[in-house]
Amino acid sequence: MENKKGLFIAIEGGDGVGKTTLINNLKTEYQEAVFTHEPGGNEFCESVRNMIMSNTGLTKQTEMYLFCASRAEFVDKVVLPNINAGKMVITDRYIYSSLVYQGVLGGLGVVNVLQANQMAVKNVMPDVVIYLKGSKSFRQGKENRFDEQTSEEAKAIYEGFDLISHRFSNFVTIDVANLNEEQVFKIAVKEINDRIKRNNEIEK
Repeated sequence: MENKKGLFIAIEGGDGVGKTTLINNLKTEYQEAVFTHEPGGNEFCESVRNMIMSNTGLTKQTEMYLFCASRAEFVDKVVLPNINAGKMVITDRYIYSSLVYQGVLGGLGVVNVLQANQMAVKNVMPDVVIYLKGSKSFRQGKENRFDEQTSEEAKAIYEGFDLISHRFSNFVTIDVANLNEEQVFKIAVKEINDRIKRNNEIEK
């Protein structure tokens, strides 16, 4: 019997809004899913990640193309093999973060960054994007150089994600401002399970 195509899920949002907490909770719900992050996923992608995170003087164009190179490898070696094997892949960030951080915040333009990334990933887009909408960071301390933002930059990131969330039909927005961890988790699980159910109905 041929394996069914799996599901591709991306978790998106600004820094410190609870993506890592949600993903850790999802790991208990979907124990057979493949959990990964961007940029990363294999040895090459992790080396690109280290290059991006450790170099503060990169131009925005260089940064964008490094993300594209990592993402092309990520899709080809991590995402496609797993979803073609019928597995669920859940990633912390995808191309939408580049649209915000390089396109909006970096001034390269959303359309330009989208075109470059679509070519890199061969138009492989998530079935569902769980977007955690929030302007407040719940994170304690800074994890990498992308966390070092002025209040103006944080506002631009929030507005950028909000803008693109209306542009893509695969976005599911969860406004975390007045929700606790368990509530966010339950909403995300419902959305993912609804998509699994729709996929199963289509393939019958």
